[in-house]
Amino acid sequence: MKVKSTMQRLAGLIEFVVASGIAIFFHMVLEEKEAALSIFGIGMLLSLATWLLREDIIGVQEKIVDVYRDFHELPDAMHRIEDADCQLKAKQILERVTRNMTLLQRGFIPLDETEFMMEATKAADAAEWTLKSVNPLTPGWDTRGAIIKYYRSNVQAISRGVKVTRIFVLWKPQLAEADVQKMLRTHFEDGIEVRVIYRDELPSCGEAGWAKDCSHNFGAYDERLVVDVSAPAPYFGIKTTHREEVLRYLHLFELVDHSSHGVSLREGIIVQE
Repeated sequence: MKVKSTMQRLAGLIEFVVASGIAIFFHMVLEEKEAALSIFGIGMLLSLATWLLREDIIGVQEKIVDVYRDFHELPDAMHRIEDADCQLKAKQILERVTRNMTLLQRGFIPLDETEFMMEATKAADAAEWTLKSVNPLTPGWDTRGAIIKYYRSNVQAISRGVKVTRIFVLWKPQLAEADVQKMLRTHFEDGIEVRVIYRDELPSCGEAGWAKDCSHNFGAYDERLVVDVSAPAPYFGIKTTHREEVLRYLHLFELVDHSSHGVSLREGIIVQE
């Protein structure tokens, strides 16, 4: 391919030499000076025009080859797999890649659990004015290292003047449980605006095709970035800064917030207002 491209580019030089030779012949041998000048000028223009056209054709050809390779490299690799079990595994991997590509097309970056917690912590550290999250009541807030680090970043954000709002999703009888009380009280006393919503009160969002994939376990940072515990296996969650998707999550937060309840601390006990 490189040799062919080089020969195509040399063709312009050859055309120029031929046109110059014919012009010299008319000038020196036939003594037709006007014809020689015309032939030289026309030859120069034709040589330039064909050279530019050839460059465009070469550029388009190289792009087409690159596109062809991008689209056919994977099918060719699949075709070269002979073992039946390997073929089956390759198809499963391809299906997973296709699902991930769909996420990436929408502006979502899939993350494993470690990446997810790291991105959430970084986002909390960078937050300037708001942190809004919806979280189910799950164990580990005061035992798992990654969650503890994330929680500390929330508290540090509050010290910078960031308003942190967390809506916990739970069943109503859970509110009286000791572990739940301890967790809610810690959040409340650290300055986080704590709200609760009971699972049977969760709103059914109108956009069924989108909302059914939401985990009700997500956070929005400065209304610019969202992380959500919702992703195809083997991933744990997703991150997006795509404005349209961020707005959808903010709308979902408003719906959840509208159905949620504030809490207060009375005699050391968190109660629904």
